[in-house]
Amino acid sequence: MTNPCDDEPVHPSYPEPPTYPVSRPSSPPLARTAAPTTALGPGGYGGGPAVWPGSRLLALGAVTIAMLLVDLGVAVWSMHLLLGQRDLLDRAETGSLTTSMITDAVAAANRADHVALVAHLATAAVFISWLYVAHRAAASQNPGVITHGSGWAIGGWFVPFLNLVRPYQMTTDAYNGAVVGLGAQPRHRKARRPVQVWWGLLLLAQIGDRLAATGDPTTLDSARAQNAVVMGAEVVWVLAAVAAIVVVARVSSASDERRAQLIAQRAAAVAAGHSLPLHP
Repeated sequence: MTNPCDDEPVHPSYPEPPTYPVSRPSSPPLARTAAPTTALGPGGYGGGPAVWPGSRLLALGAVTIAMLLVDLGVAVWSMHLLLGQRDLLDRAETGSLTTSMITDAVAAANRADHVALVAHLATAAVFISWLYVAHRAAASQNPGVITHGSGWAIGGWFVPFLNLVRPYQMTTDAYNGAVVGLGAQPRHRKARRPVQVWWGLLLLAQIGDRLAATGDPTTLDSARAQNAVVMGAEVVWVLAAVAAIVVVARVSSASDERRAQLIAQRAAAVAAGHSLPLHP
């Protein structure tokens, strides 16, 4: 006996829903992006205007040169006072020296010492700041000639005995990084003559200051000898300041020119669709 329900479908059938064509817009081909209006910074990172270490080096170099000129002017003033002291020693020998002359000379010497101390400290602070920025610029623009980390541009001045060579090495790095051709290998590192002249004069001036500080004249002849030593030290300080101005001006201008060249190269590489190197 068959069940009449066996011939019926277990589930009712429903008509298939109609299908409609779906129109999808075709994706446009990827267009080559134009070169950015601002060049990328070191390492190829973007996210805003490019800030290369060399972008502020030229302005800081101008401030450093101005401070060196001030320091040079103070040294010339000190030399003028030393000539006056020499005249007083001659007057003391002839017996025409008065108490007011001695008082005025001592007061002028004290003022000159205070002004010279402030000028030296301010100039040193600005120069060390410039050297740090210059070394960073050299490390980013021409890393093949760098021998030490940029932090030594500051710390190298304050480590005993090491401060006899490390500031010279850091200045040489900054100088080579600015003037040596791109891609220079470490074996091509050479200390340039302006840096050598500046560092030699700076050490010689410091030796002269040490010799003058240890002197304790008790006679007219010994006073003349100390006056000559101090005068010689001031002359060397003037020459060292002139040499430092040459180094700062050369490094700052050359680094700024290299920065402009590298920015143009990067912009051209982005415009051409080339990948950028990790180091500029």
